[in-house]
Amino acid sequence: MYPPPEDQFEWIPDAEFPDHVSIALFVTAIIVISIGIVGNLGVLLVVARTPDMRTPMYLCLSSLSVSDIFVLLILPIIPLTRLLINMETNLGVVICYMMSVFDKSSLTCSVLIVLFISVERLIVVYRPLRAGQFITTKRTAISLTIIWLFSYAVNAGFITMTEYHQRVINGTHQEECAFFSLQPWQDPYFTAMICIFFFLPLIAIIVLNGFIIKRVAMDPPSDSSASEGTTVARRARRQAVVMIFIIVVLFIVCIAPFQVLVMIEIYGSDLLAPLTEVQWQALIWCSRFTTYINSAANPIVYNIVSSKFRAAMLKSLTCGKNKNTNASRIESASRSTIFTT
Repeated sequence: MYPPPEDQFEWIPDAEFPDHVSIALFVTAIIVISIGIVGNLGVLLVVARTPDMRTPMYLCLSSLSVSDIFVLLILPIIPLTRLLINMETNLGVVICYMMSVFDKSSLTCSVLIVLFISVERLIVVYRPLRAGQFITTKRTAISLTIIWLFSYAVNAGFITMTEYHQRVINGTHQEECAFFSLQPWQDPYFTAMICIFFFLPLIAIIVLNGFIIKRVAMDPPSDSSASEGTTVARRARRQAVVMIFIIVVLFIVCIAPFQVLVMIEIYGSDLLAPLTEVQWQALIWCSRFTTYINSAANPIVYNIVSSKFRAAMLKSLTCGKNKNTNASRIESASRSTIFTT
C-alpha cells in the first residue's frame, strides 16, 4: 500500500527490472491477455449464436467470461504502464476511481460465479429429476445479475482508499493514482473482503466439488444394455463435472497467490524483510500472471473438455448452418437430465 499522499514530495519509483526482463514480461502479458480476450469473446459469440447453448450452466460460463474480460482489460493497465516507463500514467481522475472498484469487483464476481456454478452442479448431480424445477434460465439470469450488483456494492468502499493527486517523481510533476490505507477501519475492511469473498467461498467451492466428484464416481459404468440416450447423458454429465472441476482447480491455483501476497503485505511484513525490492516485485508479477492465465485459460478448458462446446465453437467460426445429427442427439439426451456441457 502507498503511504498517505501529501501535496508535493519526492517519490522514488519501484525497483526496476532490467530492460530485457521488462520487455519480456510486457510481451508475455500482452500475448496472454490477447488470447484471453479473444477466447472469452469467442465464448460469448458461441452462446449468443447457438440456441442450444443458452442453458443455465452456459449462461453462468458466459457471465464468467464477461468477468474474465474485465479482469484482463482493467487489472493490467497500471502494472504494464509502470513496467515500461516506471511511473504512473495520467489516466484521469474518473478512470482512477473506476479502476479501484472495477478490478476488485470483477475478481469478487468471478469467485461468486464459480461458487454459484458449484451449487448448481451439486443440485443437478444429487437431484437430477427435480433440478429442472429449481434451475431455469430465468432464475439463473436473475441470480447472476444480483451477483454482479452485489459484487460492485460491497467493493465500493475501496474508493475511499484511492487518491488521485500530484507528486514530484524524479523532479517531474506527475499525476498519480494511488491506493493506500489511512483510516483504522480500512485494513480490517480490506481483510474482511478477502476472507469473506475469497477464502470462505474458496472453502465452500472445494467442499461442494468434493461432494460432486464423490457422487459422480459412485455412478455405475455404462453397459451394453443401456440406451443410447442414457449413455450420452452420462457422458455429458461427466464432461460437465470434469470441466467444472478443472475450472475450480485453475481458479484456486491461479487466484490464491495474489490474495495471499496481499495478506502478507498487510500483516506479515516481517516475512518480507529478507526479500529485496526486486524479489518482491518478481513475486507480485508472478501472482499477476497467474491471475491473467486463469482468465485466459477457461475458454481453452471448455474446448478441450466439452465436445458440445467444441462443436458449437467450430460451427460458429465456420458459419456453418447445418446441424450435426450426432450433436443433436447429445443435446437431446443432455437436456433430458439437464446435464448440458
